[in-house]
Amino acid sequence: SYDGTLALWDVAENKRLATMRGHGDAVVSMVVDWQSRRALTGSHDCRLKLWDLDHCICVGTFLSKDHPAFCLAADWAAGRALSASWDRHQGHPIRVWDLHTGQHTSVLRAGAKTRCLALDWASNRAASGGEDATLRLWDLSTSVEVFSLPTEHAVTALAVDWPALRALTGDGVGGLRLWKLDAEDPGCLAALRAHADVVSGLALDWAAGRAASASHDGAAKRWS
Repeated sequence: SYDGTLALWDVAENKRLATMRGHGDAVVSMVVDWQSRRALTGSHDCRLKLWDLDHCICVGTFLSKDHPAFCLAADWAAGRALSASWDRHQGHPIRVWDLHTGQHTSVLRAGAKTRCLALDWASNRAASGGEDATLRLWDLSTSVEVFSLPTEHAVTALAVDWPALRALTGDGVGGLRLWKLDAEDPGCLAALRAHADVVSGLALDWAAGRAASASHDGAAKRWS
């Protein structure tokens, strides 16, 4: 929330269960793992906070180097996370975090504002989409960009099915694109105009042949 709080809800009952406080400014990004009952948040106060959702308490605070983390991704089983800030003087860095120690272990230089992230620590891969209308694949073992794929508009949402090496992106004008992330032959497989406004969220299950998208136009859609 803009007041710096994190709220836990019972969706079935439409009831707020708890309010968690700790950030000193607006919360601008969040990722949640319901299996382990943990959440990671980023705020304008330039801090990341790790939360225990069973006890509704903050269990870790990480300094994000004087710039807010505008988007996050986490591999909870590996205890790793990514955060992206918009500090142009540092090349719009994407930082890799160890959630056990609270330290960032490496930095990726995106070169433009990153709007969305995806992470698969087991394969040492990450993907990012940004305002420069580019989808990037990263090798986390070397902190090097493997390849970049141009799009027509700013990439505002991203979902990756890592076993299938497929990605779905949403953009600033309501478009969706399906991508092949095979390093030998990456590229766009399909594109469509899905929404009337910015695509704000995506989910992808390639094996099931299903995807979902949400937009600032107020619509949520399921795709097959």
